Amino acid sequence: LVGASRMEDTWKLFDLIGAGQGGEAVAYLGRLLGQGKEPMELLGAFSVKLRQLAQAARMQAQGASMVDALKRAGAPVHFPAARQSAEKQMRHLGPRRLSRLYDLLLEADSGMKGGSQLSPRVLLERLAVQLARGRG
Repeated sequence: LVGASRMEDTWKLFDLIGAGQGGEAVAYLGRLLGQGKEPMELLGAFSVKLRQLAQAARMQAQGASMVDALKRAGAPVHFPAARQSAEKQMRHLGPRRLSRLYDLLLEADSGMKGGSQLSPRVLLERLAVQLARGRG
């Protein structure tokens, strides 16, 4: 049950990010942290989801359909709502940010492990905002 709850939290957070709702994503992230979620645990959930999207983007760039790429990357495409959410997230992020997901994750991870003077909370919030903002 704990694992299922963690994934539901992540899906909700990424639904907000995919909708470009950075303020709401940061507020939701704040609620999760306020409920005792550990920043590294949340970063781990970010990592799973973002690595799936990055891998799917690479496969799509090589000619795979978005659904096939998401499926091969391990995204839960057999659930229509999950598939639509992942597709929305990929469209929202766009090719440039999708190609930078590993760098963004590495930056947040390194920062949380002492590579930044910012708090883990601020690093997670910054990551959520970077992902949620429009393509500009």
